[in-house]
Amino acid sequence: MRLLFRKPETGAVRRRQRGTHVAPLARLAGLMLLCCAGCGGRGPEAGPRVAVQGNVTLDGQPVSQARIIFVNNNADVIVKATAIIEDGFYEIGGDHGPVVGENTVHIRPEQIDLAEFESKRGDDKTAVPKVHVVDIPTIYQRGKRLKAEVHEEGDNQFDYELVTKK
Repeated sequence: MRLLFRKPETGAVRRRQRGTHVAPLARLAGLMLLCCAGCGGRGPEAGPRVAVQGNVTLDGQPVSQARIIFVNNNADVIVKATAIIEDGFYEIGGDHGPVVGENTVHIRPEQIDLAEFESKRGDDKTAVPKVHVVDIPTIYQRGKRLKAEVHEEGDNQFDYELVTKK
């Protein structure tokens, strides 16, 4: 359908075809469908996940609070599993646990969350509360030393004894 438009200031008549803006949108939608055709699949499987638990000490004392991260060494698909270490103990359930096989282990200091920080400083918004963050040696944070061979069956208890250089 063609529509005629008259410009009031010049009196010129201009033709405009109705619906011409639909074609570019249809092309864009088609392009998006082509781009997304490969998305949404599960991709390659990394393997089964299992539950793990263990204890972590630093210079013979239980680590009060830190984060442990298991990273599988499968080059095709990288899967990370993480948990908070509290009073030297950590546990990760099977749904979110590490993948069976060799895993590199990282242990990092856990930062205090904002709610805990706010509760420690109370009503005085200018106060800076004393926050204890465990100083984990860098060698353990980078995953250079700690490994875990995770098995599908059996006990997946991994205990780590960290030491600081003195």
